[in-house]
Amino acid sequence: MISVAYRRVIYCLAPLVFAGCMTPTPIGPRIAVMPAPGKPFDLFAADEHLCRQYADWSIGATNAAGSGASQPIYDSREAQWRYDNAYKQCMYAKGNQVPGYQPQPITAPPPSSGNRQAAPFPPPPPQP
Repeated sequence: MISVAYRRVIYCLAPLVFAGCMTPTPIGPRIAVMPAPGKPFDLFAADEHLCRQYADWSIGATNAAGSGASQPIYDSREAQWRYDNAYKQCMYAKGNQVPGYQPQPITAPPPSSGNRQAAPFPPPPPQP
């Protein structure tokens, strides 16, 4: 017969053993992103919130209830790396200052001369 003390030890240690097998999800980005010059802080905060959600979604940290989709399995280092990359890409796409990336100036297309040349017609198919 198993003693009560032995059962208590097993019941207390089992969750600890299985908790060590779980990979924690990243709690946030490890990079500092600054708002673009002249960008209001509330707009920057909204971008930051949206990009955190996007990064969570990109590593599978958030899942729609009842969707039944399988979660990707990453170790904690790879999950953090993927999270940071998704966050950086999103913040850069929103026009914020990301370390290591220089904003590219947007240039206007050259003005149209008004004389459009149509593309030449393709050659006819070969005759058998």
